[in-house]
Amino acid sequence: MAQPWKIHNLDPNKSVHSCLKKILHTRVNEVFSYQIPALTHEDIEAVHDMRVAVRRLKAILTIYRLHFEPTPLKKLNTRLKFLLQALGNVRDGDIFIASLVACTEAVKEPDRTALDMIIENEEHARNIHRKRLKKLLQALNEKHCMKRFDAFVHASLKHTAKQKTAAPHEQSLYESARFIVPDLLGVFLSQGSDVLSHPRKKEKLHGMRIDGKRVRYGMEIFSEIFGGEYTRCLEEMKTLLDIMGSIHDCDVHIPKIIQQCEEIRSFNAHRSIRSERIRVQGLEGYLRGLRRRRTLLFKEMGEKLKRFDREKFTEIVIQSMIQ
Repeated sequence: MAQPWKIHNLDPNKSVHSCLKKILHTRVNEVFSYQIPALTHEDIEAVHDMRVAVRRLKAILTIYRLHFEPTPLKKLNTRLKFLLQALGNVRDGDIFIASLVACTEAVKEPDRTALDMIIENEEHARNIHRKRLKKLLQALNEKHCMKRFDAFVHASLKHTAKQKTAAPHEQSLYESARFIVPDLLGVFLSQGSDVLSHPRKKEKLHGMRIDGKRVRYGMEIFSEIFGGEYTRCLEEMKTLLDIMGSIHDCDVHIPKIIQQCEEIRSFNAHRSIRSERIRVQGLEGYLRGLRRRRTLLFKEMGEKLKRFDREKFTEIVIQSMIQ
């Protein structure tokens, strides 16, 4: 994953409002820097990097939503939502196919039939999503959307003079960081006990993961202000979210494989000639592997969350922001 672009000449002692202009300009340019490689599909990681860059931009718009006019902000988020969805469809297909292909390498030829079938189906679906993404990116390119998008973002920013509640908006970026990061962390970590008590309730984990992304991208905004211990804490958050992301991948893939296995068993049940039946052993082995992987990852996530609680992670982060 590409690192976030450095925001040049950012003075954290200046107001949030003035800093936002530089932050947003950098993040918009970061998003569109991946447009051409994502469009040509020469590098599948470009799709992932562009997707992450869009999330970084959306996180800023969410965290500092009070600094924007509501109507333009809603339109902006809608546009980003469509782009994020198109990128996500392609990226999710890439991850699933790569996982299936890796599995086939350990399966003997006769047992690979079902695996090969689902790989072919997933590649077909991904190619459809790629065409849709290409069409969207081409439209953005033809309309010179990077410049228009940048202008649109800045036009959406409220003028300080028009603020109804001046005090929060006059905070420096440094002051806002010391308020925002602990608040985001509190929302995220407060869900840990409930998630760990219900390991099979995927929606709880997914909701916590979404809040965790907001923490991560929120912390990234201030990574250039604080050093040392703060950076280490940010890396800890990234590691935890990578684990949660891998669990989410398992939660998405397992139902797909179960459905495929059921369809093949139904097909085989109506075959009177054994040679016409599809061998499903490789696919069933892949399913068992996914379930084992999820169990291990969930345990690892639990240990990390418990350590965060035991070591008072939020307090460590707060102390790391004291200059």
